[in-house]
Amino acid sequence: MASDTLSLDPTSCAPPTYCFPAYDSLVHQTSAGEYAADLATSWKFLDSGHQTLRLTLRQDAHFTDGTELDAKAVVASMDNFLKTPGPNQSNAVPVDKITAADTYSVDVHYSTPVTYDFALWQLSGQNGLGTIIGPKGLANPKSLNTTSDGIGPYKLDAASTLKGSVYTYVPNRAYFNQSAIKYKKVTLKPMQNARSRLSAVESGQIDWAQAIPSTDVDTAKSSGLRISSGKLGAAPDGMPMLVLAQRNSGPLANVKVRQAISYAIPRTQITKAVFGSSATPTSSMVPVGEQGYNEADTNLYAYDTAKAKQLLAEAGYPHGFTLTVFDPTVFDANNTLGQALVNALAAIGVKVDLVSSDASAGTVAQQVGSGKYPAYVWNAGATSTFSLAEVNFSAGAYMNPFKVAADPTLEKLVKQAGLAATQSKQNTLMKAATARLDELEWAVPVASVPTLQATGKDITNVPSSYLTRELDPFSPVTSENWYPSHG
Repeated sequence: MASDTLSLDPTSCAPPTYCFPAYDSLVHQTSAGEYAADLATSWKFLDSGHQTLRLTLRQDAHFTDGTELDAKAVVASMDNFLKTPGPNQSNAVPVDKITAADTYSVDVHYSTPVTYDFALWQLSGQNGLGTIIGPKGLANPKSLNTTSDGIGPYKLDAASTLKGSVYTYVPNRAYFNQSAIKYKKVTLKPMQNARSRLSAVESGQIDWAQAIPSTDVDTAKSSGLRISSGKLGAAPDGMPMLVLAQRNSGPLANVKVRQAISYAIPRTQITKAVFGSSATPTSSMVPVGEQGYNEADTNLYAYDTAKAKQLLAEAGYPHGFTLTVFDPTVFDANNTLGQALVNALAAIGVKVDLVSSDASAGTVAQQVGSGKYPAYVWNAGATSTFSLAEVNFSAGAYMNPFKVAADPTLEKLVKQAGLAATQSKQNTLMKAATARLDELEWAVPVASVPTLQATGKDITNVPSSYLTRELDPFSPVTSENWYPSHG
């Protein structure tokens, strides 16, 4: 794993891969990006306004202590997610409440119309809200760091788990789909150094290594490793950007300043030098493959220092200003992107005070959420316009820790998309919303970077590409599971 997890409690399990073995979600997102039944077997909107989604639960699932999955347990788990502070909490926006319709039916109520794709993504394990914890675990949240209380093919083995070092999972013999269990033991190890991860999988010490640098792909292939490419990308790759968070006061409150910073970024040069040939420079927040992708915006802020200086002058900063930028290495190995931004912004008179950190992803999220830093290098992973507008940039979320008010025009476009009756109309309106989001420039994207993962020869059925944020080897779908090549 590229980083440690803040917690094994699903409310703060980041990255979510640490919870995949032991916790199924209501909806499963396959590696092809499609949505499949999991703890919910079917779903439908009850209203034309797309604000109430009904889920029908499976009736053959039990938590690790034998408690049956029912609507009451699901509502309790989702309510807990809504009220528990953590790095994933903002992912629940704009859910208003969850209610039980009957013993095996749950209704999710939204405060605003949502698109079909967004609703299912939000209830998948890629997000967290739909990851269901059992009543026993909810009654004692602290126990979830030493034992798991979910419905998954595996369960946490506390005796062989050491926080920050190794996390061990063993088969869950109460799981409803025993054919999905392919291993006697699964071990996840945080290993932040990318070169160490690659060396470990090359030597056979480990079977799977996350976040392989694109510059090491040829080396990995020559060693006989399989490389899987996340076409949409995920943290720490995906969509590296500079979040301009302090938009409630100071220079970053002026849209012309934010646009000036974007014009000052030589994306093509930085992308090639930092992210390699597999990455694509882009100035749009939404990548190809996600709802709202707007090709016209991918070069909206073409490199132009003269334009950048003009905008700074018009905003009242003809001589620039000083900007503190937090640069966590979990998102920016060796601070290479941060240093490139320092040099680029110096050319337009913006002096960057770069603050580096080697903290884990969970700790970095806490630091950013505190509102201490006006700007920071970040990676939310590739995502849709709806998710960016309603989740990532919602008040208090990690891309908006200063709780800056929403933009009325963007909110109107997103709402219209949610109300649209057809997928085609939703897509058209989402493209318009993307144009508005990119105009506001709340964050400066640099490139769309595929997430590269390496697996050794002893593992098979690994996809060569995937359209999820995180690759899930422990799928509830039997045909999607990875398994040992020798049996």
